[in-house]
Amino acid sequence: MTKSMMAGVLTMVMLAGGGQRAFAQGSESKIFASLEFGAQVTQRTVASSTSFPLYDETATVSTSQPVHNGPVFGGSVGYRVTPSFGLAVGVTMFNAREGESSVVASIPDLVVYNQPKTVVATATGLKHTQLGLHLQATWFQPVTDKLEIVLAAGPSLIKVSHDVATASVVTGTQNISTVSASQTGNAFGFNAGGEANYRLSSSVLAGIFVRYVAATTDLTDVPDLKVGGLQTGLGLRLRF
Repeated sequence: MTKSMMAGVLTMVMLAGGGQRAFAQGSESKIFASLEFGAQVTQRTVASSTSFPLYDETATVSTSQPVHNGPVFGGSVGYRVTPSFGLAVGVTMFNAREGESSVVASIPDLVVYNQPKTVVATATGLKHTQLGLHLQATWFQPVTDKLEIVLAAGPSLIKVSHDVATASVVTGTQNISTVSASQTGNAFGFNAGGEANYRLSSSVLAGIFVRYVAATTDLTDVPDLKVGGLQTGLGLRLRF
């Protein structure tokens, strides 16, 4: 978690600690739900490397692929155990902007031993998606009769689909063509964040949220793939 994120969370905690008045309306609501729209702003570069036998030597292919930011959609539902504490489960969907990968291959010579040729190419149209399931312990704190602060944290499970670029060698040459394949995996980690909500009616609130999700998984060609990141946006909160 970055210093700016930590400062934001601490600010919300201090605001929450200063709140003395409970909500005048809807304070007995047990079921709560939310719909969210925002962005995952974290960007990463994913590197991979493979090797295979070719012409009685070994060919290698290395790639470097940025995972861009993109929109996040989500929703959750929960139960308020006490006036200030609840349990919730949420789902998020992240689609990164399509990216491209640089491909660098070392291809052995057909005749001369230990005289490989370095070939550089680019693969385009690569996709990356994350479907997250998040369990959360949730703490509610009113600041005024209209404003509340909510903090939440818990474990996360993220199903990742990641396009991996590589190269195939044109038979009998040292030339390559780029290919890509989708690889999937399950990433385990945690989520933590907070939100500030303004009451529009007895059962409807609107607000902003900041959340950090961190998880890792091992794909066939990309070990220790890090997923998640900083997410922020707007939310609609319902109380029943």
